[in-house]
Amino acid sequence: MGKSKDDKPAPRRRGGNGPKAEDDLPVESALDAAVAERRISRVIRRAAEVEPAEPEPAPACELAEPELAPVADCPNRPESAPLASLAPQTRSDGGTIFEQMGAPAAEPLEPASFPRGFWGQIDYLLNNPGRVMASLRADEGLVELARVLGLITVVMSVAYGAVMGASNLLLGSTMPLWGKLVLVFVTALKVPALFLLSAGIVYSPIYVSNAFMGARHSWRQVLALLLSTTAISATVLASMASVAFFFALTSTNYDFIKLLNVAIFAYAGIIGLQFLLGAVRLMDPTPMVGRRRNLLVLWLLLYIFVGTQLAWVLRPFIGSPNEEFQLFRERRGNFYESVLHSAGRMFVDEDGR
Repeated sequence: MGKSKDDKPAPRRRGGNGPKAEDDLPVESALDAAVAERRISRVIRRAAEVEPAEPEPAPACELAEPELAPVADCPNRPESAPLASLAPQTRSDGGTIFEQMGAPAAEPLEPASFPRGFWGQIDYLLNNPGRVMASLRADEGLVELARVLGLITVVMSVAYGAVMGASNLLLGSTMPLWGKLVLVFVTALKVPALFLLSAGIVYSPIYVSNAFMGARHSWRQVLALLLSTTAISATVLASMASVAFFFALTSTNYDFIKLLNVAIFAYAGIIGLQFLLGAVRLMDPTPMVGRRRNLLVLWLLLYIFVGTQLAWVLRPFIGSPNEEFQLFRERRGNFYESVLHSAGRMFVDEDGR
């Protein structure tokens, strides 16, 4: 049969019936494959040259207080960061350092080192509460710290007690002069006794409950912690002596003077308990949750109720204008009932109106 002119011979394959050879590909396809291969090679080389990412901080840095974590646990923290002072300054969370009762996020604060001289020691305590807390946590030099804090507690509370007892001299009471003078002396001794006895009464339950909850604070730490609280409270109390004396000079209302002193004691106690709360949180920086938070609340309530009841037992501090001198009064009523009665009488005149 003849071939038609449209019939064309089929293209021949090299190597028989095997797969299509590379040189049989179109020129454009071969060039594209070579370019793609070179691009992939460059991407792989660039990826190999990228530096590895910086390691994340150790977990210990995130769990502990930043300013208290050791340098070995926090490799990213600069070792040469300067110590920050304890003067009130703004923190990232919006409060002052004294309000937050913690150290700033810098290097750990050095333990307290009180200067010589009583007034210098008071000034150091007021301006460096964080260093006192650092001493409590480190459990270093606490015997000397307790001695200084105990001295501050006694002297400052004696000063306020003398002013408190002298209020009777200005109230026009029927008490003889010798009784008024003795009352000044006795009240000056009762106020430090109130602070120190309250701390001594709550010491053992706080220490034992701490041990059961796993806080592992030594007896020196708990003792210095309580004395720090009393020293702060007594110093605040003494700072308000001029206010108490001013109102004693300008008012003869016994109930008003008594309630004023109760308010001043409450104010000083709140500042002291605020220090106690901050010191406990710094000594044990793990979150206060569950039973441990309830335990801390129990501490504060115990301290408050022991202090108020002991103040009721040690009365009189001012002396009622219509009563003779008494070293102690008979046990009747309670502190809170007396405060409510005084508040009611302060707004009622002698005719009961």
